[in-house]
Amino acid sequence: MRQALALIAIAALSCTRAPEPAPPTPCDNGACAPGYFCDSGNRCVAGTSCGTFHPIGTRIPPRVMLAIDRSGSMGELEGGTGSVSKWADLVDALARPGGLLDQTKDRGVFGLAFFPAIGATACEPGSILVQPSFNAVPQIISQLRSIETGGGSPSAAMLNAIAADATFMNADSGATRMVLLMTDGLPDCNNSLTSACESCVSESTCTACLGASSGCGSNCSCSDPATCLDGEALVAAVKNLKSLGVNTLIVGFGAGTASGPAADILNQAALEGGLANPSPPFYTQADDGRALQRALFLAIAGSLQPCAWHLAQPPVSARGLQILLRDLSAKSERWLVQGTDWKFESPELCFSPTPVLRRDCGVELSAELCIAFQAAPPDRYQLQFVCATGT
Repeated sequence: MRQALALIAIAALSCTRAPEPAPPTPCDNGACAPGYFCDSGNRCVAGTSCGTFHPIGTRIPPRVMLAIDRSGSMGELEGGTGSVSKWADLVDALARPGGLLDQTKDRGVFGLAFFPAIGATACEPGSILVQPSFNAVPQIISQLRSIETGGGSPSAAMLNAIAADATFMNADSGATRMVLLMTDGLPDCNNSLTSACESCVSESTCTACLGASSGCGSNCSCSDPATCLDGEALVAAVKNLKSLGVNTLIVGFGAGTASGPAADILNQAALEGGLANPSPPFYTQADDGRALQRALFLAIAGSLQPCAWHLAQPPVSARGLQILLRDLSAKSERWLVQGTDWKFESPELCFSPTPVLRRDCGVELSAELCIAFQAAPPDRYQLQFVCATGT
């Protein structure tokens, strides 16, 4: 059984200097001793400790189920005026060369589910089309490119179907399981909502809930309960998955989920899913495909990337970071070589002129070091990150 290393990063950030400061010495053609950096005055100065990380243990790669909303609104143009539909943009973000699945295909085990079900009624609960496996990505991409949009958004029923799927829930008993729920709107399709509803799906004012045929009147009592907002059921379904050991990442796609009733419900669901953001919005909001790919990658990188870390303090330059590897068992240490032992995961983010992008900077270790960590007992190795001060 194929395994990948899961590294739990325990950051011990401090203001201490590493190594001990020493009187500045001239740089040697821009180079300094390990742990020192050449400043603007051509002097070698000590860097600052910017993180200590302990690689711990091994485990089976996570099983990730993509639960995707293919409702009719996904076929609409982005923002109502764009040239590309939300569905086409989502498929491109996931399935194109260099997209999310291409980036992560060797680091996780993916499956695919759509809702509503394909070729059924508008509110037919979705089902799992591709069970997670190491070779499932080509099949997932093929399915994504062949599916058409249509119907409602039975998102709660979709999550309940995943929770009831014995293959997904029981295969590889030691694996972590997570669901990525991607939707562009509010949950509906609950025929049990026969009482008056305060919010209909299309408009919170209930003046045009999915068109005149819905019978949604000024008193917000929908004659067709399937068009009523089904937020409580979605939150309950996410909570149920969590109780079964499955985390759910809630993703709102498109401008329609950025505010209002949609944001309220997705926030509530995210807080129950185990993968909530530390501050509002607690769910992951992506207005377009590129933002979706980036948001998903950052949200699940910690689970899928065995040898990569997000840097809390972006380096001041491409030569502004050094990494010290300590072998606590052998009581030895060595400085890792950039380009051989490690690299910046996304240099365009690390050194972007846009500050918000720089916050997403990360580093990735070589496959050789990953293998060494995987074979080692817990707590044998420690990584010390040393950053230039920018002076």
